[in-house]
Amino acid sequence: MKNILIVFNKELKSYFNSSIAYVFIIVFLAISYGLFIDSYFLSERNEMRDYFAFIPILFVIFIPAVTMRLWSEERRMGTIELLLTLPMNKIQLILGKYFASIFFLFVTLLATLPIPIMMGMLGNPDWGPVLGGYVGTLLLGCELIAIGMFVSTMCKDQIVAFIVSLVIFAFLYLTGLPYIMIMLDNTIPSIGQFCNNYYSIPPHFDSIQRGVIEIRDFLYFVVISATFISLTAYYLEGHIRVQSRKALLAIMALLIISGTFAVMITHNFYGYRLDFTEGKIYTLSKGTKKVIKSLQSPLRISYFVMSKDEMPSQLMTLEREVMDILKDIASLSNKVVVQTFYPDKDPKVKEKLDELNIRPLTALSLEQFGKVEKLVYSAVLIEYLDRRPEVINGVVPESIGELEYKIVTKVFRMNEEKRPVIAVIGPKKDPNPQMIELMYKMGMGSQGMKSEDNYMNISNELNELLYDVKRINLNQERSFRNEENVDVMVVFSPESGELNERQLYEINKKLSEGTNCILCLSNVTLEVDMNSLDSEGPVLLSAKKINQKAISFLEGYGVSLAPKFVLDTNIVDEHIQLRQVIGPYEFDRGRMLLKLQSSIKILEDSINQSHAIAGRVRTLHYIKGSPIKLDIDKITKNNLKSSILIYTGQTSWTRDLKERIIPSVDFSIPNRFELAIPLVIELEGTFPFQFAGNKIPSWMQEGSVTDQIAPEIQLKPAKLIVISSEQMFADKYTRNEEYNNLDFLLSCIDYMTGSEELISVRSKKVIVSVLKNLTYSEKLGYKLGFGIAGPLAIALFGIVKYVLRIKRRHMYEESLKAGAGSK
Repeated sequence: MKNILIVFNKELKSYFNSSIAYVFIIVFLAISYGLFIDSYFLSERNEMRDYFAFIPILFVIFIPAVTMRLWSEERRMGTIELLLTLPMNKIQLILGKYFASIFFLFVTLLATLPIPIMMGMLGNPDWGPVLGGYVGTLLLGCELIAIGMFVSTMCKDQIVAFIVSLVIFAFLYLTGLPYIMIMLDNTIPSIGQFCNNYYSIPPHFDSIQRGVIEIRDFLYFVVISATFISLTAYYLEGHIRVQSRKALLAIMALLIISGTFAVMITHNFYGYRLDFTEGKIYTLSKGTKKVIKSLQSPLRISYFVMSKDEMPSQLMTLEREVMDILKDIASLSNKVVVQTFYPDKDPKVKEKLDELNIRPLTALSLEQFGKVEKLVYSAVLIEYLDRRPEVINGVVPESIGELEYKIVTKVFRMNEEKRPVIAVIGPKKDPNPQMIELMYKMGMGSQGMKSEDNYMNISNELNELLYDVKRINLNQERSFRNEENVDVMVVFSPESGELNERQLYEINKKLSEGTNCILCLSNVTLEVDMNSLDSEGPVLLSAKKINQKAISFLEGYGVSLAPKFVLDTNIVDEHIQLRQVIGPYEFDRGRMLLKLQSSIKILEDSINQSHAIAGRVRTLHYIKGSPIKLDIDKITKNNLKSSILIYTGQTSWTRDLKERIIPSVDFSIPNRFELAIPLVIELEGTFPFQFAGNKIPSWMQEGSVTDQIAPEIQLKPAKLIVISSEQMFADKYTRNEEYNNLDFLLSCIDYMTGSEELISVRSKKVIVSVLKNLTYSEKLGYKLGFGIAGPLAIALFGIVKYVLRIKRRHMYEESLKAGAGSK
């Protein structure tokens, strides 16, 4: 160890005693920061994935500059023989130089720390991918330095060593790209895929920079580094000892083959990983383990996928990624059987897919002379007991992150005796009758004329998750039947903005009988005046009160919604669909971008993370809602428990509804903000039946009643979640994966159906923290301040070190003069 430290100190001083090291670090920091910072502020995603995506490319260019002089300089100056004859082991000499280069790289990476510091100031990122990115970068550097050091031993000239290392590094990087892999496969069959699996950098580096270190990726870097360190040692041993060149080449070839064989063995390792991500998103969740271990009968999971010969280039790793997840699930219980089938190899498998109505996907494959469309099967079949088999079709790399959740959800439902019944109650707008009549007159029938349902995406998602969904308008024709057992009601404001007395009666009756309810409504409506969009003046907003009867109903339980708007400086860009109506025709005129302070970005610090529903929800898109007020005395009197799930942040306020037409520019920021305004609350307990003893409201006419008296019912415990915005769950917002509106509502439903295991599985996904809203000057300040922090620190270190060296030289010269004078 002492000998290694001696060489380490010598090499490290040689780096920092010249200006080349400082120039190298500063240039590296400037380029990497410049490539990253603009996309960081434009995307508003508080993560470093884009930064680490550039690292392999930069290392291909910069690492040869670090390693080119390690041994070629010794050979050029004729000092290599002196080094090799020193009383130390050759491997100690090599490791001293090797660790010095790695430490130099480590110092370079330390100089990039202002970036994660800036991220911490602008939000709450997932630090797992950041840590994984730095670990992956260091491991990549260790591999490339080992290769570059070996090349340097073989070259007398530094420039030659630089070019040869650059070519090797470029090969290791480029073979990980699909197009290059295809070119190689078309030249020599399977050679591109072989290089991609066992030699290429991107597949292994990309996995680690996600925040998860798998044993096979770690061993890939370790094995290749060790192989080239060994090659360097044998080459130097041959340099100092006279031996046959053929014997030396044979030993080196044997080392390369052994290293390749070791990488091939470790490539098939799975299930051994360190997951640094928040929520352990690349590790099976507790909910998955609980569901799988509770199985009492065998579960069969079949994966139908094309063989590698027929698989498009960009999907080459798909089978391995899917099977890794399936094998992890199978490892939880011996009742789980996982099998792989190849439809292109076995006609019987193809017939079974046709019986199950599983259709192939169309994928573009990059071939040598262009793009070719291929039909690709990639589907998971789940079979359990005598239940109807469930299929997850279209499993592609983009959906791998949701595969565990989809499988576990289906297994969970298949293991239940009865599927939970979800009643989605909301408006469905029928087609324009004039338009239907016109279509018939033109001989086109009612083709394409369907009911407009703004909450269709929610129903479709619930059906996909094997809930029994009943879409109800809640009128006389489609009301709750006595024999209909509904587990959860999800209620949205009707098209008119008012729930009538009979609808409230039906909802209240179900709630008091123990049916859980999610009530999504606001006390105000705020619509853009389309006519003002064509004028030169400000955009006008049309406002009015709505849901007055429903508000009175909630006040009976101690919950009130004020006739106000909730506004905030953290806003989300609102895309308004422009339409023009001419007679019975309606034309689409495109979209317009508006910035409305009523479209709020809810950040993590405004979400009750201790509640099961809100766990790991980072952002929500809250649209045009009202503030909620809680009367604690009335809530307590009704023997109910309350909790706040979502509230506003530090820069919010409310505005009274006074005018009918409001210019959007009048939403001026007040001098004082209102903090923690409740937006989503939960009540739990036995809810009194407010209509008991009164006559039942009639369906026929508003305000009329029937002769029937509302019955006394047996009260049962239930849960009520009040969300003071219904628009945030419309299709245009739930289809936007950047915000978690749909996931939040699904978690509410899972929570109310006792399926909390599924919440933990759903939350196991890549969640990107968003940036706080910043002004242009603030962004510029962060860009410049943190951009120069790293280079400035390195420059100051170099200046201080240079001044100290000059000072020591002067002191040495003065001591020499003093010694000469004394003589």
